[in-house]
Amino acid sequence: MKKIIYYLLAFLVIIVASIIIFELFLQILPVIGRNMQNNNNNKIYVYVLGESSAWGQPYLGKISFSKIMLYSLDNKIDNKKIDLIMIARPGSRLLHQYFRYLFYRYTHPFYKGIVLLYSGTNDFDTRRDTSSYRDISLKINIVGLFNNYINKQYDFKYEYERIILLAKSFGDDIYMSTIAGNYAGFMSSNVSSLSDLKLKENIDKIDNLILNKNYEEAMTKCKILLEQYENKAQIWYRVGKIYEGQKNIKEAKQAYLNVVECGNDTRPSQYQNDVIRNLAKKYKLPYMDIFDILNNSDEIVGYNFFIDKTHPTLRLHTIIAKGFVDLLSKKYNINIVNSDVSEQNILDKFKFNDYYLFNMYKEALCEVIIYSYIDGIFDKYNLETINKYISNIKLINGRLNVSDKYKNKQEERFIIGKIFDTLLEYVKGNKEEAIKISDNINLNINFDNIREHGWTVYFKSWIQDLKINKNKF
Repeated sequence: MKKIIYYLLAFLVIIVASIIIFELFLQILPVIGRNMQNNNNNKIYVYVLGESSAWGQPYLGKISFSKIMLYSLDNKIDNKKIDLIMIARPGSRLLHQYFRYLFYRYTHPFYKGIVLLYSGTNDFDTRRDTSSYRDISLKINIVGLFNNYINKQYDFKYEYERIILLAKSFGDDIYMSTIAGNYAGFMSSNVSSLSDLKLKENIDKIDNLILNKNYEEAMTKCKILLEQYENKAQIWYRVGKIYEGQKNIKEAKQAYLNVVECGNDTRPSQYQNDVIRNLAKKYKLPYMDIFDILNNSDEIVGYNFFIDKTHPTLRLHTIIAKGFVDLLSKKYNINIVNSDVSEQNILDKFKFNDYYLFNMYKEALCEVIIYSYIDGIFDKYNLETINKYISNIKLINGRLNVSDKYKNKQEERFIIGKIFDTLLEYVKGNKEEAIKISDNINLNINFDNIREHGWTVYFKSWIQDLKINKNKF
């Protein structure tokens, strides 16, 4: 019995000692890294953390604010060549970014550099009270790692702060930005309130009034509904459309932000941006307030800044790039070598030809349709954008068809265009027309042959619904 106790004690001692040694390793290596002289004096490392927006979606990763920044600076900061390290990935959350950044920095402890943070667009607006356990897990690495496995509740502030502390531990310079989304372009993802048939009927009437520019009558109905219903997200969206139609830009912006503040939305909230600002102030870090820049402008925050729900247009990528350059110029020797960052020049310099444009619109159109049709509810206000993107796809396809280099994919591109035609008719409620188009292109066969991001997850059930309804027409 004594032997068993001794063995157990020895085992526990080994486990505890291993944990202590591992924690010492996690604590000491960053200290060594930040205090060691950078051996490569001809290179400066720039880490980009974020999600698909920072990575360069839907520009296929070829164009992003960081790459536009590098182009404008001729790939140099302090007369050193920039080594861009893209930690950002499509679909990632702050948790994933933290682990990718952690792995890279612990395997490259002497690559001290600059961190650009445009992060949090894939994270939920979660608000938790600060606790002593949370503070401990921020200071002790092993506790923080263990916390990821035992704590199922997500904490936006905690995850963001961990990234900052990791960067500071290695001595990296951190530059942050608040985040934003296409607030004017999409109804709330929360359509549960429209299960109330009376509310849905009223919303449909309001939509028809707005689309026919009967703004005053539509506003009167909206004000009544705001008094009657607790879940106001769908109502505020219509209020925004009314103000936008009346050219009351400031009021429209606030109404659109109210949609997000009602909760259950995938676009960045005021709370998330308050967290980013407060963390920047807490750790005395320079930051760019892109959220305020957009919302204090004299423009609606919609498709003029975002190509879909959260991904920036080239125009916004350029604004973010300039913002980071301004922040960096306060500490580093910055020279703007390439000042022409107009959209066409960027497309030309990055060799973003028709092949890439076709795929860009395809990716953007996929997201616009997905978030415009939720639980059988279609956002009619996106009809113009969907038609425009489909037209662009067909126009670009026509140019690609006369190019010898891209002729081999001609049939596939044609089918993709027809699939979008089918999906458009489906979300509009024209199932009979959708079935006609799908039959002409053998949709059931071609849909499975053309595998695209998100299609199987979102559109497969729509195609199955068309098959079920086929015999009714």
